[in-house]
Amino acid sequence: MGKIILFTRRYSEEGRKFQEALEKAGVECRNVVLEDDGFLPERVISPYEYYILQQNREKHAERKVHYNFLELPEFWEIRPKGDIWDMGRKRGSVVCTEPVAKGIVQRVEWQTKDGWVYRIDCYNKYGLMYASEFVGKDREVESKVYYSDNRQEVIVEQPQNDVITLLQEGKIRAFFLSYQAFLEFFLEEAGCSGDRVLWIEEEEDLSLLNRITGGNRFWKCLVFRKKEWLDRYPAGGGENGYVYYEIPVEYPANSESGEALILTASDKIAGIEDLIRELPEIRFHIAANTQVSDKLFNLQRYTNVKVYPQIGKDDLENLWRKCSFYLDINFHWEIHDAINQASWRNLLILGFEDTLHRKDLVAKECVLSGQDYEGMIKLVKELSCHSEKMLCLLEKQQTRRYSAWERLERVLDSEEN
Repeated sequence: MGKIILFTRRYSEEGRKFQEALEKAGVECRNVVLEDDGFLPERVISPYEYYILQQNREKHAERKVHYNFLELPEFWEIRPKGDIWDMGRKRGSVVCTEPVAKGIVQRVEWQTKDGWVYRIDCYNKYGLMYASEFVGKDREVESKVYYSDNRQEVIVEQPQNDVITLLQEGKIRAFFLSYQAFLEFFLEEAGCSGDRVLWIEEEEDLSLLNRITGGNRFWKCLVFRKKEWLDRYPAGGGENGYVYYEIPVEYPANSESGEALILTASDKIAGIEDLIRELPEIRFHIAANTQVSDKLFNLQRYTNVKVYPQIGKDDLENLWRKCSFYLDINFHWEIHDAINQASWRNLLILGFEDTLHRKDLVAKECVLSGQDYEGMIKLVKELSCHSEKMLCLLEKQQTRRYSAWERLERVLDSEEN
């Protein structure tokens, strides 16, 4: 397959898994992180670390610094919770990496008498102060400066007007009027050739689309961990976005319990009372992430219904394990990444064309036209009596997940721009 440059806003476990999946599929992949926290793994690069390493006086071994060993003015002290004090006045706070108990410094936030954090010094895995953020009275970062190991300025970034200055031995080497121009310059110098793919893992990652003036033309494709982020992307004119569905090493066995799960953000659930009345042998679990209306709560007058307002993590995990069906019949948005989770956990997903949130993960035989309640009732009864058909549809559902991943693979393997 082809060669790509995978851009991520920050380094994360989910991004690492996506990169590994690409490499297993035969994609030559190089990860570029756009927000460097100073603790990037060896195989991952950032534009900032690239230029800092070029101007360091020596090669450094990893030496993470404990907050007890920070350099401070004479008579200043660091108290056990990481606060910095001078003669009864708080001067700043130390923020540590996870796990915090190890006391490894990630940044130091300096403050004035009135509590305004005016400067944030960032430390890296070599125990060096590699960057400083200068914060205005409005609490917005006015500039961020990256340093070599002798505190020589290497990059000066002004995020509010998107201006970046690259320096060499204290002299201006290049000046960029856009973030995209800086990235283009870096990619050429670092020899990062290949199609550009942006990994969208969190809502904040969408801001990268606004920072890069080339918009969707800058990317071969954008890969979204959540469908809700993809749904927001085409509205801005994008046509090269895809959802990433991780493929399980092995699907768990379906519980075949005859219990059905519905996750909803509202009380609008298609045909719910018809289904409850006509399927007394099925136990319905209806869960929400908020308080529920009386209309929804009162469904518990039926003996085969349990409603979970503000469902907790442990209760939801228990329902994923015990249920054999997931009914995608709620209107409005999905919650808790429901359809992806149901597919991953091997619950059979059933839904109506009017309510489906992710049709690409549902076996075609499990999609009922319009709001065909009678058809769903008949299908659920048949599946409850014939485990062979249930297993057959689960295999087809798994194939749908593989197909979604294969579509992304074809895009990445394409030589088209």
